[in-house]
This record gives sequence, C-alpha cells and structure tokens, in this order.
Amino acid sequence: MKRFLDTKGFTLVEMVVYVAIVAVVLLVVVNMVLVIARSSKEFRVSRNIQNAAITAIERISRDIQDAESANTSLSTLGVNPGSLYLDVKDNTGTDKTIEYILSNGQINLEEDGINLGPITPNNVEVTSLVFYVGSTGLSQMIRAEIGITSSIGTVSKSENFYITAVARGSY
Repeated sequence: MKRFLDTKGFTLVEMVVYVAIVAVVLLVVVNMVLVIARSSKEFRVSRNIQNAAITAIERISRDIQDAESANTSLSTLGVNPGSLYLDVKDNTGTDKTIEYILSNGQINLEEDGINLGPITPNNVEVTSLVFYVGSTGLSQMIRAEIGITSSIGTVSKSENFYITAVARGSY
C-alpha cells in the first residue's frame, strides 16, 4: 500500500488548475496577435490614404501655381464637382491645357485632351473632388476638397484633404 501512495503524479484538481492557466495564457496571446494584425491593417490603410493625398495635392497645387488661368464647367457658381481646367505654358512657352477629372473613383489627368491616366493609386478610392475658383481683378484662387477612402479586409477609413493655391500666371 505504501508503494502506491509514494507514486508521483497530479491530482484532478491540479490538472484542472494547470489547464485553466494554460487556456488563459493562450487566450491572451491570441488576442494580442489579433490586435497586432488589426493595427497593421489600420496603419496600411492610413498610409495608403496619406500617400495618395500627398501625390494628388502636390501635383494639383503645382499645376495650379503654374497656371495662367483656371476654370470649371459650372462657371456661374465657380464650383464643379470633379473637374478643373488649367491653362498653362510649358517650359518652351507653348500653351497647353491640363484637366483634372474625377472618374471611377480616381483623379485622372488630361493634357491637351490626351488622358494620361490616374494620379491616384488603385488601392484607394477618391470619393469626392470639388473645386472652387475665386477671382479678384488680378488673380485667381483655386480651392480643392478631396475625399479619399481605403479598405483592407474589414478595416476601412476615409479622410478629407483641402488645397488652396493661387494661379501665379494670373497676376
């Protein structure tokens, strides 16, 4: 009988406690992995939006500043959702027209009627593009509002960006 009592082992209560501790530790680890994965997706979505906004804002503001004049098709209101027409001179002094058009969730660039394609990447969607053209007797000011959305899996984010620039050639 003494030999039977001297054997080493675990009681049922000890086993239940150990299994419960391991389950809690695994639950915490799995939860941390899921939080890290979601944070990574949120970061990538934000980075996609920021990169698209930087590219679009830099290109549009540079072209506005180089423009001789700007207009939208709704000239009576000075507002056109999605289209801006700029008259610029290139490096050789030749007149050309640059158009920014919102089409299929992308900002497309046209020069002299030739579509050069989108200036925003495919991993984002431009949800709104509105131009306001204001004019004094000497200069034109153009304000643009750009709404950009990006999604990865269940993570989605939208942001709005604003540009204000004066057409240098207009004063």
